[in-house]
Amino acid sequence: MFNSLPLCIDKWLIPLPTGWKLSFGVWVRFTVDPPGVPPTVASSENVYVHSQLEERHQFRLLELHPGSPGDTIKATLVTKDLRDAPSYEAMSYVWGDMNDRVDILVNGRNFKITKNLHDALENLKSPTSIRILWTDQVCINQYHNTEKQDQVHMMDEIYKAADGVVVYLGQSTEQTETDMQHLQSFMERYGQREESPWSHIAVPELEQSSKKRC
Repeated sequence: MFNSLPLCIDKWLIPLPTGWKLSFGVWVRFTVDPPGVPPTVASSENVYVHSQLEERHQFRLLELHPGSPGDTIKATLVTKDLRDAPSYEAMSYVWGDMNDRVDILVNGRNFKITKNLHDALENLKSPTSIRILWTDQVCINQYHNTEKQDQVHMMDEIYKAADGVVVYLGQSTEQTETDMQHLQSFMERYGQREESPWSHIAVPELEQSSKKRC
C-alpha cells in the first residue's frame, strides 16, 4: 500500500493487525469574511474591527490619549457627523512601508498601523490631554471598498472642516531645527500675502534665494 513512500508506514511506524488498512483524508474549508473585516483577524476578539458608518455625512475621529514617550499608543475611535463635528486636526503624512507595521490600542483592542504613522502619533501625543485627529489609515475602514470610496469623496470636506492640518515629514535630523527656522522666517516675511509668496518668482531666483538663506 505504501511501497512508493520512503518509509513503510504499516510496518515501521504503525503496526496494523492483519486485514486492516490505513487511509488518509484531506479536508478543505472555504470561508467568506464579512465586508469590512480584515481576513486574517475576522475571528480574533483582541483585534479592533470598525463598526459600519450608517449615514452619508458620518466619519470617524481618533481621540489620541495622553501618555509618556515610549508608552503604548492608546486611542478611541468615535463616529461623528461632519456637519456637526467637534474641533479636530487632520493629518497629512506618508503611509510608509505596509510590511513594517506596529500595534496600537484602539478602543482597548489591537490595531496595526504603519511605522511611519506610529512615529507621527508618538510625536503628536500630548502628555496631559486628549488630542483629536483625523487620519485616513485608522479613521477609514481600509477593508471596506464602498466605505473607502465614500470617504475619499468626503476628504476635501474633511480637511476644510478641520481646525488645522498637521503635516508630518518624518523623524527629525540634525538639520531639522535649522530648516524650520528658515521656514518660519520665510513665512513671517511673506506669509501674509493673499497670493503664494513664490508665485511671481522665477524658479532659478527662488533656488538662489534659498541657497543664500542656507
